[in-house]
Amino acid sequence: MNITAEFVKDAMRTNNPMVGQYGNMQSNMVIHAMLGVTSEAWELVTASDGINMIEELGDIRWFFALFQHTTGVQLDFDKGTLDIARVDEWAYGLVDIAKRMFAYGEPVEKHLQAITYTMQNLGRTLSTLTQGHSRIINVETQAEAAVINKLRARFPEKFTEEH
Repeated sequence: MNITAEFVKDAMRTNNPMVGQYGNMQSNMVIHAMLGVTSEAWELVTASDGINMIEELGDIRWFFALFQHTTGVQLDFDKGTLDIARVDEWAYGLVDIAKRMFAYGEPVEKHLQAITYTMQNLGRTLSTLTQGHSRIINVETQAEAAVINKLRARFPEKFTEEH
């Protein structure tokens, strides 16, 4: 069944025209990190092989780096919970917080503890999952090298001495 014009008109009576205009640079970067971790987690879980999993883990670690750089919070994956069955739950939690920050203007500080907890859990679980499907001993180091090499090829101007 299609969405009618009448429904759209009535539904948009409650739409907040300020969506996306609340945030400052920090909240926008944290939202970027949360959405990036979430989408890359799905790509990792559905990866076709160990090499693809390492590539996706590298992308996830890039978003973890963005979060750490933006907030000053050091993620500690040793404190994370190892539970593959909860990856969907944790990803949903990040998306929900991103929505609240983006659409309702809730500040980073209100959610920082929950975001950190969730990212640590995802980081530990996804790294362990990748380790189990790879012959590489230090999968995180390989993942980080893979993503930086990909970025060097894609954005060579950002890897000059000027940057």
